[in-house]
Amino acid sequence: MSLPESYLAVSSVQLAGSLSPPTPLSLAVATDRLMVHAWIDVVEAADLPLLSLEWMLTAAWRAVRAASQHFEGDLAWLLKHHGY
Repeated sequence: MSLPESYLAVSSVQLAGSLSPPTPLSLAVATDRLMVHAWIDVVEAADLPLLSLEWMLTAAWRAVRAASQHFEGDLAWLLKHHGY
């Protein structure tokens, strides 16, 4: 992925139940600019307001963290990609 042709978002995260002091972690997401602009065009064609864009797994990560804030075990993410 070419950086000049991409959008990049970085946010800091903290694992639920992480050691004290918490270990600083970052989550980085990149996507092709053309794909983002194509989705913006779809939203505009539907005459809907576009307030923000967020990667689905980033939103899911935030929801899992909120739901498991008192969980002390390990979490595993299983993602299906291109049929594999």
